[in-house]
Amino acid sequence: MSTEGLRAITSNNTIEQVKKRATLNKFISVSRGVLLTLVLAMVAGQIGKLPFFSIMGIMIISILLGISWKIVMKVLVEYVEGINFSSKYLLRLGIILMGIRLNIQQIVNMGFSVILIDIIVIVFTLVLVFYLGKWTCIDKSLAALIGVGTAVCGAAAIVAVAPLIKAKKEYIALSVACISILGTIVTIIFTFVYPSLDLDPILYGY
Repeated sequence: MSTEGLRAITSNNTIEQVKKRATLNKFISVSRGVLLTLVLAMVAGQIGKLPFFSIMGIMIISILLGISWKIVMKVLVEYVEGINFSSKYLLRLGIILMGIRLNIQQIVNMGFSVILIDIIVIVFTLVLVFYLGKWTCIDKSLAALIGVGTAVCGAAAIVAVAPLIKAKKEYIALSVACISILGTIVTIIFTFVYPSLDLDPILYGY
């Protein structure tokens, strides 16, 4: 075999080794971030079982844990890719799994009036939040995310809609934080106010 042939084979082998090493490094980098988010989610799940924290819900606890981690421990560059992977793909997978859990027959059995009320509330909330966003000069995509999160189902709706309107990561994080924190505050307030409202459970649910 000629010298040029040996050089070509050596060059190809070197390229393959570099590609394999790059793939391995990327896998390790993604794994670190995914493992970190998994651990924080598991810790949030355990905290959410405690009496007071059960009112807050795992979502807001996870957000607070993430914020606390970034402030205290900092987020290393090696973890960023895995964290982005978790927020972009694993969170969407979670939304899909949450949707699979819904029982359509139960919704149908509740009657047309309940569905109609949902539609009215969603449309009214979207229009109101969009108007408030325009009135306060908030970015349209941020207003849209907050509107969808408020009208539909919180953070899950925000994450689902964000790619469709090509929202910035900063707006996604801000809208999720706003919806989760404010939703938790209102839930706690309603929990303490409920005994004095003198409402039956169905009307209170509405």
